[in-house]
Amino acid sequence: IPMLNLYDAPEAPSSTGRRNVTTTSPQALLQINSPYVRELAEAFATRISAKADGDLSTIVNRAFSHALNREPKESDRIAAVEFIEAQQAEYEIRGSGNARGKAVADFAQAILALNEFVSVE
Repeated sequence: IPMLNLYDAPEAPSSTGRRNVTTTSPQALLQINSPYVRELAEAFATRISAKADGDLSTIVNRAFSHALNREPKESDRIAAVEFIEAQQAEYEIRGSGNARGKAVADFAQAILALNEFVSVE
C-alpha cells in the first residue's frame, strides 16, 4: 500500500526485528491533502457526532476515546471546542451548507493526523 511507505512500512519479503520510526513532512501533507483521509475523517465525524445532541464537549470526548483510547485533558477539550466553533463560523461566513458537520470533520481529520493516533508506543 503506497500510503504506508510514508510511515516506514517494512518490505513484505523480508523480516524486520525493529521498525524504523520517523516523522516527516510528507506524512503530514498526506493527512492534510488526501481525499481518502478526508473521507475517513468525515465518517469518523459522523460516528462521534451520533447521539451527542450537538454538544461539542461530548463530540470531543468521544473523538479522544475512540481514536486515542483516553479522555482529553481539560485544556485539550477547550482548545478542540474552540477550534470546532471557529471552523463552523468560518464555514457560515462562506455560506457553506452543513457548517457544523464540516467543522467536526476538520477536527476529526486533525485527530487522525496526530502522532499519538498514527504511532503506537
